Amino acid sequence: YLEVNNSKKLRAVIGTFVGGEIPDLNRLYEIGKKYNVTIIEDALNTIGAFYNDNLVGNIGADMTVFAMNPSNGKSTVSNAGFIVTNNEELANRARLLRTHAINSSFDSFGNLDYIYDVVDIGHKYDMTDLEAAFNLAQFYKANTFIERRQEIAELYIQNLTGIKHITVPEFNEDHLYTQFIVKVDKNRDGFARELKKEGINTGLTYIPLHLLTYYKQKYKLKITAYGNALNTYGQILSLPMYPSLSNEEVIYICDTIKQIAKEWI
Repeated sequence: YLEVNNSKKLRAVIGTFVGGEIPDLNRLYEIGKKYNVTIIEDALNTIGAFYNDNLVGNIGADMTVFAMNPSNGKSTVSNAGFIVTNNEELANRARLLRTHAINSSFDSFGNLDYIYDVVDIGHKYDMTDLEAAFNLAQFYKANTFIERRQEIAELYIQNLTGIKHITVPEFNEDHLYTQFIVKVDKNRDGFARELKKEGINTGLTYIPLHLLTYYKQKYKLKITAYGNALNTYGQILSLPMYPSLSNEEVIYICDTIKQIAKEWI
């Protein structure tokens, strides 16, 4: 798509990681070099992930963005995030914009400067000390969270493979499984309602952009503009996935799905 629609307006390419799965990053880097544009990895839910034995955020992107939020499998007191980059210009720009683009009012020697300046339009993105301390502690538990989510994913796959109308992903040891997404090829919404009756909450995390009012009106998009996205959207469903989910709870979810698939779908 980028090659077909390349234009002089293209300044950056954002590669989004969905549900803990790593996209084809080498292809993304090739496009960045070919068109001389900035590559941004939207790796919000993939802290601790590897791609070809290299840690995500330390490969070939100009900037990688991570989040410390519950969808990452963490218990958090804030929806904090952070950026990693080896580009000093981008790093300085991020530091500036995170605090209303205000120049520092004191120097490294502690000398006060009562005259400050606002040099751009920024926002308040900085964390409190409590948020930083808590999220840092969670950050150090990343590998433990990853291992547990992968164990849960294996349980789902073992118990749901071969169930009528339900398609589960193949297990991938490089997948972080911040979400566990299955396909329901018949009446997905009705299926979700039946699960809810049994106390199981499911999710529909991502609605295709061309179905949302702003993008649909701004770009004059038809519902059929992106057929693959539309078809996939109509079938996917996210099952419960978080590190504190017990094996017994996973088995209950699987048994309930089997029963509904057998009697109702």
